Amino acid sequence: MKDSRWNLWFRTSSWVSKYDVGSGVWTPYTFNTYIWSMYEDKRWNIWFGSDNSLFKYDYVNGDFTPYTGIDGVSFDGAVNPVFEDNDWNIWVTDGGGWDWLGKYNSITNQWTSYIESAWLENVRVLSINQDNNWNIWVWTRREWVRKYNPVTDQMDYLY
Repeated sequence: MKDSRWNLWFRTSSWVSKYDVGSGVWTPYTFNTYIWSMYEDKRWNIWFGSDNSLFKYDYVNGDFTPYTGIDGVSFDGAVNPVFEDNDWNIWVTDGGGWDWLGKYNSITNQWTSYIESAWLENVRVLSINQDNNWNIWVWTRREWVRKYNPVTDQMDYLY
């Protein structure tokens, strides 16, 4: 992955390495878990999804913040940051994707979880997007489409 500062990030089973193109310096980071995904948000944080964990790397202070679950519910499988909406919320799902979708508010540092929500109904979340009206669209493994209105906190079943 190439980040906004032109650094290159590489991942393998339990480590991530950052290559600074300008200086030619490699910086390795070791994790005790498999790294599945990497994502850079609009605030230049790098998110790493792993087995049962999510890590946020803060470029400003160089710290990693681990998240192992939300609202007392542990992640189950590979955690993936999948989308950042217009309000700078990071939406994540676990690899199992069953009955679980989480939203991280990067302004308040608060999580909202949609765990075993009626609108997920035992389906795997495959992708998330946002339209020009700021609605969140969720597509699932069963090819169901849901539209989430963040103002009313309502999910509409569309397909």
